Amino acid sequence: MISGIYAIETDLSLRLVTGEFEILSHLYRHGPTRSKDLSRVTKVSIANFQGILRRLKGDGIIVSVCDPEDRRVRLFDLSDGARQSFDLGLGDDRAGAAEPEPAARGGGAPLANGASRSTHPGGR
Repeated sequence: MISGIYAIETDLSLRLVTGEFEILSHLYRHGPTRSKDLSRVTKVSIANFQGILRRLKGDGIIVSVCDPEDRRVRLFDLSDGARQSFDLGLGDDRAGAAEPEPAARGGGAPLANGASRSTHPGGR
């Protein structure tokens, strides 16, 4: 499981912290999800949750679309590339994707442009 997480982090140029991993693993297992429902699976404040969504969307790791049942609501899902990274990193171990690993915490995350993004929950 841990080697799969490292592979996903490397492939997405991202260091998964708990909130990010909870969101991404939920989307991997359950597919498109409303923001309200997605926020329930994380254990972070609403401000941190919104920041995580903005970062993941800005990095092209998640996408959002209108809910076909209620066009006022946005559904979030993994981008095709992120889903492929999860498929390769986790294989058929979807049940194991639910729990974040301690090794998936902390540190700075390299971005595509070579800069580093803080993964501290406060953004420091």
